[in-house]
Amino acid sequence: MSPFRYLGLTKRATIVEIKRAYAAKLKQTRPDDDAAGFQRLHEAYQAALEQARHRDLLNEAGLLNADTDPTGEHEGEDASVDLWPVFAAPEPAAEIPAMEALPETSPPAEPALADDGETEVLTFDFARFIAELHQAADGELPAFQHWLDSHPDLYSLSLKDQLAWPLMEYLASAERPLLPKWLAALLHFFRLDTVGSRSYELDHFIEAAQQHAERYWRPNAIAHRYRDGRGSVIDRLLFRELQRPLHAGRRVFVTLVPGLPTRIWEIAAELNTVPVDYQQRVADPEAVQFWLDQADPSRIGARRAIAGALQILLVVALICLLPDSATLALPAFIVLYALWWLVSWNRTRVFRKQQAIAEGRAAPGSGFDWRWLWLVFLAAQLARLAAQ
Repeated sequence: MSPFRYLGLTKRATIVEIKRAYAAKLKQTRPDDDAAGFQRLHEAYQAALEQARHRDLLNEAGLLNADTDPTGEHEGEDASVDLWPVFAAPEPAAEIPAMEALPETSPPAEPALADDGETEVLTFDFARFIAELHQAADGELPAFQHWLDSHPDLYSLSLKDQLAWPLMEYLASAERPLLPKWLAALLHFFRLDTVGSRSYELDHFIEAAQQHAERYWRPNAIAHRYRDGRGSVIDRLLFRELQRPLHAGRRVFVTLVPGLPTRIWEIAAELNTVPVDYQQRVADPEAVQFWLDQADPSRIGARRAIAGALQILLVVALICLLPDSATLALPAFIVLYALWWLVSWNRTRVFRKQQAIAEGRAAPGSGFDWRWLWLVFLAAQLARLAAQ
């Protein structure tokens, strides 16, 4: 059977059509389910690509004509003239490298001719290789690269090609993926770091493995920066707050101390850049969401307004400790709370403007809105009336 017939194509199929047919066939023939079928499919794909490139070269040179150009009408098995080599599907179990567990007493080896002239079957223990891979990845990056270069099973180029698909499929959903730099070294070793690999689905698994590694390890990097001694004492305390379940007293304290709500929002926003299922390994998603809503600088919600009022009440309470200052409590609260609204509103406008610029959107007007000064004058009048 010709490779084109095996892929369900005519001999005039383009390289793009061959790749699409191969990707479609891969959905039905998986290397971990049918290693022999996958090998036949891969050989048909490579043969069809080679023949298509050869045909295109002859066509560009003007060496193909209507008499010799193979078409769909002459691609039967009994065609008298066939310009292209025939792809013969191998027997089911004779010459296909099998992904089977290898006895410990028989190390993996390159396919070699036996005494009777038949090809020896190459066996490979994929589960053992994965275990060794993770063990090597726990060390330093140079040691990991040396392990790849010196692994005896990986001297075989054909085995490396066969391993690419199941290895990337595994790493795309591994419970504990490789660190991004270690994964990049692995992709480079298997020659999978170039643009456009051997199939669309393999490219998909490579991209999924890279995203999985980045999302898995990013929360650890954030936690290491804030929790493990690299941040300030305040940052460590705030990050610890994001790791714990709800505690009303602790959250009221953070809310009332000026500057802390903004800082804990910044840490929570950084944690929020990764999905919740990755984030929850280092923080409490409920706590992260609480502080994102509580201290959101893009709006003044009810929680933020109440927190501002409580902060002003603390200041007024300190003022009332002065002699003969009890009558100033209400006027001071009105004026200070009006000033709080003015400052908070304009800080919100500045934040929205910076956010719009960062996202490439049209920025709103100037950062400071002087029209809100009427609030201060109104507060002053109310304070004067309250003092009478």
